[in-house]
Amino acid sequence: MPELDILKRDVYDAGTKQMQLKYRLILPRHEAWDMETVSGLIAERTTLSKAEVEFVLRELEDVMVEALELGAGVELGALGKVEPSLSSAAVDTKDDISLENIRKVNLIYKPSKRIKRTLKGLKFEINRRKPLSDRDNKGSEGEK
Repeated sequence: MPELDILKRDVYDAGTKQMQLKYRLILPRHEAWDMETVSGLIAERTTLSKAEVEFVLRELEDVMVEALELGAGVELGALGKVEPSLSSAAVDTKDDISLENIRKVNLIYKPSKRIKRTLKGLKFEINRRKPLSDRDNKGSEGEK
């Protein structure tokens, strides 16, 4: 069961024109499972060796890179779908359009129905120990 931390932060209140102390829940970042861990867990559940699983996952990465280079998404079955996206600056005329208008290129992940259900059904606990201040939290939770 994921444990949520409490973030303590001073926030400007436009109504009172003052800073007010506010609290909110955050999901602490945990170290991601690396390729070795993931391939080991998959190997334990299948007839594949850990090396074979790693090989397949690395090939999946290569195939995804090929698809993304062509502007295509990749349907990953029970995992969901990954597709490229970009945001660009709006300009007044068609002639003003250029590649410099691109602000950000990113991936959109659309999870499968099973993964969505899992996320909706997650049960959490609140870590009520001393709340993290904004300063304590920088760099560890990705919240700034």
